[in-house]
Amino acid sequence: MKRLKALAVSIILSVIISFTFLHFYTNREKNEFDELTVKNNSIRYNDSPNKYKSHDAITKNIGKGTIILLGSSELIVTSDWKEHPKHLLDYSDKNIMQIGEGFYQSLIQAITLGSIGEKSPVKTVNLILSMQWFEKHGLSPEAFQPRFSIDHLYNLYKSEKISKETKEKIYDRILELSKNNSIVTRMVEGLKRDNPVDNAINQANAEKYKLIANSKFLKSYHRDDSVNDKKAPKEFDWDQLRKEALETAKEESNENKFFMYNKYFDKNFKKNFD
Repeated sequence: MKRLKALAVSIILSVIISFTFLHFYTNREKNEFDELTVKNNSIRYNDSPNKYKSHDAITKNIGKGTIILLGSSELIVTSDWKEHPKHLLDYSDKNIMQIGEGFYQSLIQAITLGSIGEKSPVKTVNLILSMQWFEKHGLSPEAFQPRFSIDHLYNLYKSEKISKETKEKIYDRILELSKNNSIVTRMVEGLKRDNPVDNAINQANAEKYKLIANSKFLKSYHRDDSVNDKKAPKEFDWDQLRKEALETAKEESNENKFFMYNKYFDKNFKKNFD
């Protein structure tokens, strides 16, 4: 009994010390990070995984004229095409917060939305769905782990607008995909339990992983202090843009009967077509 009491006291003290220590450093990091809310689109169109995993990097750069767009690899592989949002909507008052890379499928996007939803001034969300989302066995653990954001998970956990039932479904699916990751498993099990000790640990972890996510983004982001003063036109000629896109598509998908991008077809299908 004495050992159990001693263990409980040590855990509580550890949590208090960790929370105080992390709170101090998170406030310092917050002051640095607030300066990185830039007056251009360099963060919105940044395709670093470190941006996608940081709650603050996303929410601090969503303005009233920002369109939230969640997708997968199409946001990355087409980044140099003129139809990509960063070329089409590079305005101060009309722009896109792009979120997603390869294997960013429904679970990852659900966790991200659960994290940023309450802090975002924009409540409309746009999703690009890919056929790969609907494969029989869903996302693989090998694809999930590198893209999973603990920072987003703890922000989802703190949200009072998400039902307990929805959170439980997300936690259970994370556990299915994290059987070989003892750290993630231990954290998610702590989220599922509802007791004072776990809740204190969860609060400390939320501060800790916010600090880690923000620090990683700060290190990977090349600061851009330029100011984007360009205003979006009152109207876009969508018919003309659609016509140009179709003409380009016909030229670049004319060597196969599947209307598939020629270079992609030649590289991945042509030699093994039979």
